[in-house]
Amino acid sequence: MPTRPKPQVGPGTTSPVTVVPANEASWEDLRAIFGDRGYAAYCQCQRPRMRSWAEWTSLQVSGRMQRLEAQTHCGYPSARTTSGLVAYLDGVLRRRAWQVADQLGWASTFKAEYVALTLLQADAFVTMDAELARSLEGIVATASIDDLR
Repeated sequence: MPTRPKPQVGPGTTSPVTVVPANEASWEDLRAIFGDRGYAAYCQCQRPRMRSWAEWTSLQVSGRMQRLEAQTHCGYPSARTTSGLVAYLDGVLRRRAWQVADQLGWASTFKAEYVALTLLQADAFVTMDAELARSLEGIVATASIDDLR
């Protein structure tokens, strides 16, 4: 089988993203992507693969997770087949969070990670904490919950 050329992304290139076939990602990474709540965690990308609504509703989330793991062969880079791609943001969020924390004099990146993500998405930072919103003036646009209504 011919080897596939590696994409020119990730560390050492101009792109901050590395994209790999799902079988080259770990199960832990896939679990982090799907999370523990919300529709992605519930569906596990299985609904389109079911033949009927009855088949879908008869399968618990744990069964959907097992199917996803089997389909992706995650953690087995030498697998002959896989299903899907996984994209890694190569430290960009972490680096930006430390920049924000340093700029604001924070000792950790706990809040700074949320701010950094907001900056990277060119979005507004939504908070109910008026003091935090004031500290972010000139760094990122802020909004209150009321602004969203």
